[in-house]
Amino acid sequence: MLKLFLIVLTTSTLTFLNAVPVLAAYLVGQGDGVNQSGLRHRYEIWAQDNNAGYVLRVWRIESYPNGSSQSHGYFRSMGEALDYFDCYYTNKRLPSCPWNYSATKVR
Repeated sequence: MLKLFLIVLTTSTLTFLNAVPVLAAYLVGQGDGVNQSGLRHRYEIWAQDNNAGYVLRVWRIESYPNGSSQSHGYFRSMGEALDYFDCYYTNKRLPSCPWNYSATKVR
């Protein structure tokens, strides 16, 4: 009876594992940037294999790659993730940065 139970348990576990989709991510971009204070950050942009979006991972340059990182996502495009890095980590003044939206409002 114990053997029968283990066979049923193993079969149901395998069936469950086969039903759960496993998503993989792959690296599509990386680089670094520095802000006006001289603080440097390193970034990686990862894409999901089902094209669901992009994830941005950011480290302080001295802790890359094994230190703790901040993850930001999901972005619709790699460019959108890169703009986020440029706006929030290197303080570039891009038209896509949130604080520049007020300049495009009609007065």
